[in-house]
Amino acid sequence: MFSPKILPCEIRQSYSRLLSSTDSTRHQNLPTDGPVEVRLGSQSLFREMRLRCMLNICFVFGSLSSAHAAPSPKDSSSPTTDSIFPISFVGNIASLQQTNFAGDTRIYMQQPDNSITELNINGPLSSARLVGTMTLVPAAEVQFQSLIAAVSLDPGAFGVEAHVFFISPQNTLAEYFTANNQPWKGGVSCTTCIDRQGFAVQPGNRVLYAMSTQAPEGTGNFKLRVGFVSAGSPGTLSEAEFNPSTGWKLVQLQA
Repeated sequence: MFSPKILPCEIRQSYSRLLSSTDSTRHQNLPTDGPVEVRLGSQSLFREMRLRCMLNICFVFGSLSSAHAAPSPKDSSSPTTDSIFPISFVGNIASLQQTNFAGDTRIYMQQPDNSITELNINGPLSSARLVGTMTLVPAAEVQFQSLIAAVSLDPGAFGVEAHVFFISPQNTLAEYFTANNQPWKGGVSCTTCIDRQGFAVQPGNRVLYAMSTQAPEGTGNFKLRVGFVSAGSPGTLSEAEFNPSTGWKLVQLQA
């Protein structure tokens, strides 16, 4: 004769089937909810219920282990938020790539405070890092949401140059430039910058570009070209051109 056993597990759904079983089991005052104590007189029935309890326990612990499982490892090639350099800018961005410059790549952008900042990057973003930043143009010298254009050139005997063009608060073309890695020149103190020409820009237009013509070695006969929409000729494209012999002049696109 199999001795009675007590199963301390919740079998509210199972014991209703036990009540209707034809097996020789005694049930006394089984509760309708909460933990159930069932006295079994059948060894086979006891084994069945013990197996059910063990399966329920395994299911609970399995669910807990799944819920607390360690997260899958992150892709090591993806950048983390700690390594990304935050940038906040308004307007467009201009860039230069010049191997003669320390850092290789320069990016020019207008900050929310209106100033223009230079980012110095040592190559493509896939393999490079930020070398440094500096405020190139003070906020008071730049129009809000200014267009920006940049160009580099090697004018022979004059060495490597970089020019950054933008729109002034007076709605005229403005410029900062550097030669041979010397300090940047621009603003009211620059006597050769495009600012002195007063080339007025058509309000609301979104056109500004810059390019250069390479000088023959040793001649210094280079040419800078800055394209924009002139307030004096709003229906066409204008260019401000510069070369060392004639200085700046304004021309329009001809048919």
